[in-house]
Amino acid sequence: MPWEDPELDVDEDGLIAQILNGIRARIEGWEPNEGAPEVALGEEIGVAAAAINAFVAEGFRLTLAAIGETVFGIVPRTDAYAIADITLALRTKTFPPSTPPTIDIPISFPAGFTVVANGVTFQSTADFDEVVTFNRLMTSGGVVTSYIAAVTVETQATVPGTVGNVSAGEGSEVVAVTSHPYVFYTSMGSHASGGVDGESLTDYLDRLTDYLATLRPGGVRAADLATLARTVNGVQRAMAIDLYDPEEPGTHERTATVIAIDADGEPVGGSTAADLADQLELAREVNFRIILAEPTYTDLDITVTLEAVPGADLVAVEAAVEAAITAAIHPATWGSTAADPDSWSERTTLRTLDLAVVAAQVPDVTSAIVVTVNGDEHATTLTGPGALPSPVGPGGSSLVVTVS
Repeated sequence: MPWEDPELDVDEDGLIAQILNGIRARIEGWEPNEGAPEVALGEEIGVAAAAINAFVAEGFRLTLAAIGETVFGIVPRTDAYAIADITLALRTKTFPPSTPPTIDIPISFPAGFTVVANGVTFQSTADFDEVVTFNRLMTSGGVVTSYIAAVTVETQATVPGTVGNVSAGEGSEVVAVTSHPYVFYTSMGSHASGGVDGESLTDYLDRLTDYLATLRPGGVRAADLATLARTVNGVQRAMAIDLYDPEEPGTHERTATVIAIDADGEPVGGSTAADLADQLELAREVNFRIILAEPTYTDLDITVTLEAVPGADLVAVEAAVEAAITAAIHPATWGSTAADPDSWSERTTLRTLDLAVVAAQVPDVTSAIVVTVNGDEHATTLTGPGALPSPVGPGGSSLVVTVS
């Protein structure tokens, strides 16, 4: 359940209106005239009351936040920078007359070597100063033209948050901003990951409220486990399935399975999974089994054929429809509700009509002619438990949009 602010009115105009209306109700025939002493006094009292209420409400938020961190250990999420390995391809411009098979050359460049990947700037985090072994590169005629080598450096996004979690296939080219006499090509050695968006005080209090709601006499029920899981740093959404063990289908008393994902819709892992397991163990009732499992992703093959208004930019419309549908089936939000975007209810059916509605709401689209998912024009079933569509992209779901 979300955090709710104390019911303190912080609207200056609203408070002034209440004061003046109160005077009007108590003094027969009185009407507020701008410039009258009682009106000026009422306005000053309204401004002061709004400021006091805002101060009290903020103090209440900060006090509860401090209690949550120090007493319950629910720490606010802070900004984190994404990390990525970048491969630097090196090439010499000269070579020894004897052309040995390899040559060793000292290579160095300071921290801050800058590249741009998918529009996000990354910089190396440490100085590089090593002797690198180069292998000779020969043309088809057997003539040595240069020596080549490759080194991998760790880089960090220059801006914090999930914007730095760029997805690029291993080996995909990135643009080098920093020049170096030996570097002639730069590529991604891995996906960038680890970027975290810091949360606002209100978002933190939402998590803390969720956690406090699970603290009941006699322990935590299975239905509360998803709420508890969402309070763990790194868990964005979670669902709990009562009486379920993924290894042994059927009904199992005093058993619950928890499925948790991060802000990108990926299964939580590493330290986040360990923290989640520890938190659930602390809340577990005696003889109650809590099992952690990963969601089940279904690859979708989506085709959409649309008509646009005459004169529309078809390329722009196509891109907008692709973006809208990609967002609609993204695992980070699938199964959530408008009231609580971090909620997660099992949703195992994707109807083509739903995608047609999404596409039709894009500006300049007049109608959706044909929509299919996995070759079906009606509906597709997603496999569970924890059913999620695979994100659109390499190795996941595919999306083809045709606009005419």
